[in-house]
Amino acid sequence: MEIKYPLDENEEQYYAATHKKAVQGIDLDTLETDVNNLKGNINKNNQDIQELFNFSKTVVGDTGWVDFQVLPGIKKNTKGGKSGFKTGIREIRIGHVRMKSIRFNVENVPHNVQIAQMPVGFVTVNHSFYATTDGNSAPVRVSIDKSGGISIYLAGSDKDKPQSEIWIYQQYTWIE
Repeated sequence: MEIKYPLDENEEQYYAATHKKAVQGIDLDTLETDVNNLKGNINKNNQDIQELFNFSKTVVGDTGWVDFQVLPGIKKNTKGGKSGFKTGIREIRIGHVRMKSIRFNVENVPHNVQIAQMPVGFVTVNHSFYATTDGNSAPVRVSIDKSGGISIYLAGSDKDKPQSEIWIYQQYTWIE
């Protein structure tokens, strides 16, 4: 096929206009409808992608480490130096799975006393675990009840030690 370009009276090229009915083999009405449908589909796909992205924020997440308060007189974040961790809680969500962690870096801890209160809903079942302390004492039992109360229990003769000598440096993680 040879393409010829018409020239006007000044010998300049011009392009002739035509009506859509003069173009052979192309149904422009259908083409225009198809293009508009594609634009609608693209907009719908973009909306669906945004909705999925927004939904993913509700099923996947990480609170990061959040500080929590302890009884006055208990010293926080005194162990481990610059590379040690700080007292805090954290929740990581992946779908319906919740991975929860609690870190203790406290000293001057009393025996058989609730030392802190977790936020409502952070703990859904009772937990107990043993935590590290100085090398001359038995491990300390930490109990967290489902209402969020955290209590500390010392073993045997450690109950007679001065409170200022009792410290805990431990992380505990569970899955719900």
